[in-house]
Amino acid sequence: MKGAIVTGAAAVLLLNGLPASAHVVSLESTGLLSAVSNSVSHFFALANTRSPQPTGTCVAEAGFSPEGTGAALVLKTIASAKRTIRVSAYVFTSREVARALAQAKARGVDVAVAVDARENLSGPARGASAVALSMLLRVGIPVRTIDAFAIHHDKTVTVDGETVQTGSFNFSAAAARKNSEDVLVLWNCPAIAQAYTAHWQSRWVQGTPYRARGES
Repeated sequence: MKGAIVTGAAAVLLLNGLPASAHVVSLESTGLLSAVSNSVSHFFALANTRSPQPTGTCVAEAGFSPEGTGAALVLKTIASAKRTIRVSAYVFTSREVARALAQAKARGVDVAVAVDARENLSGPARGASAVALSMLLRVGIPVRTIDAFAIHHDKTVTVDGETVQTGSFNFSAAAARKNSEDVLVLWNCPAIAQAYTAHWQSRWVQGTPYRARGES
């Protein structure tokens, strides 16, 4: 089973890394489809935007750490981008993710990254954050730090206004190789992606441009 397809009222979910017997879950039969729809409507109500009508097929794919499918799915999501990538992060120390974003920028994708201010500027991993975030700045990817909240704990990648990667996965080596983490990607789900984009933008406008060490 290679994907989960949502067409009209029917929906199924693919879970990478699980036994074959557990690959598909019916969202309709479990009532989750209604819950997802209600959640999306709630997002748009909060953002004062109109929820668009679903189009095409929405595919849900999951991966996990430290099994390796989680990190691979994050990179797959970034590699799929053709127009835009919007990243929200708590800690950002992953050079692998930074390289993938730089490659997207090189192929003409508009990339922007919002990260938690305290964790990346003064937290215990600030040195690794400086290295990874400087990789983005060097290729012209704008980065802003967010300090308007107790913590900026979002961990998402929104691609082309159509696809969302979310879950517990921090953009760090520990999340990829040591921690128990989950990654969920909703492919071709524009209603949900637009809600996440609006959320990202509301944080971005409150951010401060990140500067590499030594810059004033």
